[in-house]
Amino acid sequence: MMRALESERPEDERVLCDPYARLFVPGWLYWTGRFFIAIGYAEWSGPGVQGFLLERYWEWSAFLGAWILSYLLLPEGLLRGRSAAQALAKNNLAGGSVWLEWLRILAIDIGILFLSIIAPNLLRTERDYPLGYISTTLIAVICGVTLGTDSFTASIGGKMPPTIAILGSSGLYEITAYVLAAAATVSISRYRLVGKWGTAITPPKSKSVIRERLIRVLLAIAILVFACGWEAYRFSQATASWK
Repeated sequence: MMRALESERPEDERVLCDPYARLFVPGWLYWTGRFFIAIGYAEWSGPGVQGFLLERYWEWSAFLGAWILSYLLLPEGLLRGRSAAQALAKNNLAGGSVWLEWLRILAIDIGILFLSIIAPNLLRTERDYPLGYISTTLIAVICGVTLGTDSFTASIGGKMPPTIAILGSSGLYEITAYVLAAAATVSISRYRLVGKWGTAITPPKSKSVIRERLIRVLLAIAILVFACGWEAYRFSQATASWK
């Protein structure tokens, strides 16, 4: 239903276009969804939720698939020390302080948020897919492989099997923040990658759209603040055990 409803949105606002999705949705469910969107209730009760759910479907599929396959097939520690984020974060506590470590991790994650998630949303593929969603999916895959191969800077004691233990990992909340920001900034697209030079897209300029976008991005940053604090605390505990 979500894909069918999303495909009917204006060309410069929709996340994707699937002309066949409507064929697989029962009539009563489709028209119920359309009714709530038409009266504005869907966006009022949960601004950005439709785009968020659409992206979470792909992101979770990529994340879980990478996690399962890497746990079963790839060697332990495969990516340890090989990612740009780990190179920046290093393998020691910043200044010997958990607070400084928290700020260092937060700075890295905020950089990823704006440079790898929000900025790419200025562009869309020929099929109207925001590039920020593609980078979010790639980050989810890297996170899944990191979990499945225990490629953290500080080893968690072995490869982590796919379980609800993920709820205690900061990576889950970091990905959630990235997806929220990606869904929130779909409307900032300026160009579609068609032909040699691409075609321009006129973004919506209503105050309500801009306000909702800002609120969702700020919420994503708040989630990152929490996740980075949790990661810094766990890392400080791990480094203390090395001494």
